[in-house]
Amino acid sequence: FPRAGLRLVTAERDAGNVLEQAALTISVGKAASSLGLAAEPIQGSADLLLEAEIHGYFPDGAVEFTLEGAVLSGCESVLLDSQSNQRARATCTLPAGGALPRWVAARYAGNDNNEASDAVLALSGTISASLALSREDAAPARVGRDQVLKARVSGAAPTGSVRFLDGVQLLSGCEAVALVPTGMEGVARCHTRFAQSGTHALRAEYAGDPVHAPAADELSVLVERNSSVTALETVGAVAYAGGITRLRSRVAGYRPGGSVAFFEDQDPIPDCAAVPLQRQAPEADSGQAECEVVFPLAGNRILHARYGGDVANLPSEAALAHVHVLRSPALTDPARISFFGQEALRFTLHNPEATAALRVAVSFEAAQVGRIAFLPACSTQSGGDGGAVRCEDPVALGISCRQDADVRACEVATLEPGASFRFVVFPEDGWGGGPRAVISVDGAVVGQTVLNPGN
Repeated sequence: FPRAGLRLVTAERDAGNVLEQAALTISVGKAASSLGLAAEPIQGSADLLLEAEIHGYFPDGAVEFTLEGAVLSGCESVLLDSQSNQRARATCTLPAGGALPRWVAARYAGNDNNEASDAVLALSGTISASLALSREDAAPARVGRDQVLKARVSGAAPTGSVRFLDGVQLLSGCEAVALVPTGMEGVARCHTRFAQSGTHALRAEYAGDPVHAPAADELSVLVERNSSVTALETVGAVAYAGGITRLRSRVAGYRPGGSVAFFEDQDPIPDCAAVPLQRQAPEADSGQAECEVVFPLAGNRILHARYGGDVANLPSEAALAHVHVLRSPALTDPARISFFGQEALRFTLHNPEATAALRVAVSFEAAQVGRIAFLPACSTQSGGDGGAVRCEDPVALGISCRQDADVRACEVATLEPGASFRFVVFPEDGWGGGPRAVISVDGAVVGQTVLNPGN
């Protein structure tokens, strides 16, 4: 295409009595141009002839010459002299006077078909460059979090690359970051993370280019640990004395590691002084630790979870100020009875609390108990037939019993506050010291007792 811009391309095909057509819009970009700059003494004079040569696609237009950043008088817009379809040149005379200047530059503004381009030429040694190292984010630097370091190199359109160091260690991925030109300066950015807290002595080093001398700058950055947030909860709605209560602590931070210590009041909970945090994935920003504790007595408890922190996160803690431990459902009044000619043991399941207990189960090993059954309470009601006997309906009460191969058990779906129900078990092979009963609430064991009715 001879010119840049939008182009409409059409195609057609004669298909007999039908003319098929198609069209395509193409955006044609400008050609890249390159500028070369040279200086030659003018014969018989102390002046210098500056020659800018443009390579591109039919380059035309003008070139501006500058001396150490200031436009040379008479060379503000020197028209290009075409040398070929791909080359053109422009010249400017640099008058002699005083010390030889350090550098000159030329800029081609481009035209309809060519992009702009620049060139710098050192006339005496190299041009001094300055480097400024900074962080792009004004917020405190945190361990593990993304950080962007910026090296700004000032000079005469410097080229080349910058390397970034933490102390004497090169930062990974930032060994040679190319400068991105921004007018007469260049910028290099390093994306990194710090694995350790503390003060980091950062350094950026510009290697220089054929025109510019090397430059460097240093920056001290304080990297802080991340804040962490600890939460504490009991797993399950209710805690019972004598039963296992599971405590769960969740810690949020930056990929937190380390451990959590659990306390009752200010006393460490046995076996829970340093529970390791577990994360679902290595990159997860939260973890949890669990502790199992048995409260021997009912009453209020104050619980604490203290996260000790790690290399990336600060310590934190949480408290549960009012954990009410309830009295467990109890088995009372064991008594030996004769049940339809069979020796049996009767006992009462009682809820001593003012809170309903869910899925309360009493179970025995089959080796000790041959069968277990609900013993309904019955009453006689007056009537013309001399009175009718009515007994509690276990189905209506949510009571079910099962005789499994290894276990004999009865369960009450909801044991209301203060409620009591009686049950009866039949010995498998004599009582001995009495069968061992296991009491559970909502699937969690809350107590064990030996039912010994004596003689």
